[in-house]
Amino acid sequence: MHHNVDFRLITVSVSWWFYQKFSEMRSRVRLLLNSAALVCQTGLRWVVDLRLFQSSTDVYSMSLAER
Repeated sequence: MHHNVDFRLITVSVSWWFYQKFSEMRSRVRLLLNSAALVCQTGLRWVVDLRLFQSSTDVYSMSLAER
């Protein structure tokens, strides 16, 4: 009986500790994900701009070649 209570107490404290660590980790992960998403967005926008720039220069050179 006594051993059972000890075990329960240990389980509760361990799960509480894990919960604390998990919430800490979750906020850190959220921060990390936010910055990663921002970087990806910026990178994607940059790539798209580059592609658009390339295609416009291609069109420009093609129109020059046609003349």
